[in-house]
Amino acid sequence: MSRRFYDPAHLHMVSLATIERRWALMPEDVAMQAEFIGALAAAQQETGVRVHAFTFLSNHYHGLYSFDYPEQFAAFLCQFHAATSRLVNRAFGRKGPMWHPRAHVKAVLPGEASELVALQYVLLQACKAGLAAHPCEWPGASSAQWLLRGEEVAGRRFRQTEWTLAGRNGKNPTNAEDFTDDLVVAMTPLPCFAGLADEAWRRQLAATVAELCPAAAPDEALDTADSEHARHSVSIENHTRGVDWEDLPTSPKPERKPQSPCIAPDATAQANYCERLKLFREACAVACSELRAATAQAARGGPALHVEFPPYAFPAAARSSPIWQGAGGGQRPYLNENGQ
Repeated sequence: MSRRFYDPAHLHMVSLATIERRWALMPEDVAMQAEFIGALAAAQQETGVRVHAFTFLSNHYHGLYSFDYPEQFAAFLCQFHAATSRLVNRAFGRKGPMWHPRAHVKAVLPGEASELVALQYVLLQACKAGLAAHPCEWPGASSAQWLLRGEEVAGRRFRQTEWTLAGRNGKNPTNAEDFTDDLVVAMTPLPCFAGLADEAWRRQLAATVAELCPAAAPDEALDTADSEHARHSVSIENHTRGVDWEDLPTSPKPERKPQSPCIAPDATAQANYCERLKLFREACAVACSELRAATAQAARGGPALHVEFPPYAFPAAARSSPIWQGAGGGQRPYLNENGQ
């Protein structure tokens, strides 16, 4: 498994699919989509990660984020993905992993061209699939209404743990609203929009969407969509709570194609990033080897040694080691938004 390289100088685009690509995210379930947004807002409030765009489809989601240091981003992804997994499992009365074990994370290098490519990819997912004529028509949770119309991204979070504890303490709660919070995701414009007024970049983005989206209505678009998306249109009734997990449709695993680890504004920037990533992974391999040797030495009663990992590396296994004393080169301990 390759080490994550979370450089805070870049945006990062995250793509994550459900187990077996089951259509479990229920885009037509309004309450579930509000809970997804609430989980996103809660993870953002806890970690301070900036959210630029996101879209939930039936069996996967895409998000575009930025952050200040690697552990902040890792903590955000862990909290957000765990919360959404619990939501779906509760809806289907199941336990166990709901998401694929490893998200696909791609760096978006600075530059208007690369940032807009990433934003369009996230924003136009349903349109490209022939499931909607316009991003704002897709019923699944997304940031389209904020990006194109300036509407706030509001959701809800049910405090399941407090509800359960109240029941165990004999309080017998009956009103779920007493344990539900209304939360809003604090959206952030792309860095390339920093010098523009909100109205200006939204007008620019709306013109791009009008140019790229299919002109047909959703039903007409589905007539020309491939069989996978046509199956989606006839399986909407399965996207309801209470349906057995095993009865949900699945999508075939997509063919694996070589992909660049980044979205770059030009070939030179891409080559430079790939070289940095290669050197990073080589340094991580050396550090991991040193860590194994140091751990073995400590187990034999030897002194604890400092193991230096490259910048923006955070080897999870090393954290549990008694000899790990942190990585160098800009690595910082995780802090919440209050610096605690």
